[in-house]
Amino acid sequence: RNDFMSGMGHGRGVFWFEQTGDNEWKRHVIDDTYTDAHADELADIDGDGVDDLVVGKTPLAHLGLKDPDEFGTPYLYWYKIVNSDDGKVRFERNLIDDSVGVGRQVTVSDINKDGLPDIAVATRHGVHIFLQEPAS
Repeated sequence: RNDFMSGMGHGRGVFWFEQTGDNEWKRHVIDDTYTDAHADELADIDGDGVDDLVVGKTPLAHLGLKDPDEFGTPYLYWYKIVNSDDGKVRFERNLIDDSVGVGRQVTVSDINKDGLPDIAVATRHGVHIFLQEPAS
């Protein structure tokens, strides 16, 4: 069964919706510490064969018209998805940046062709590229 993840574009939180049956879903809170998560992407950020979640806060999402935290820090995170032997799932938050956020689009691709996934986001302030550096 397919599950899905989504941010609360007009509120607070990022969620995993686990499909438990035909048209039945169980909502799990991944993170509820920031608002306006408008775009997200699943991709294997750390190369372990399991997709991870890339998401963050959209800065000035609605220009004051529905923003619960309009001037909050525009975080960009990736969450390592860890499947435990007991069937539980954990989401380990990793900060990528705290100055541009996500905006309306986020995509993951190997932009510089070094074999590592990179991240591109489009915000009100332009397009921002985050190149992953090899672990030392």
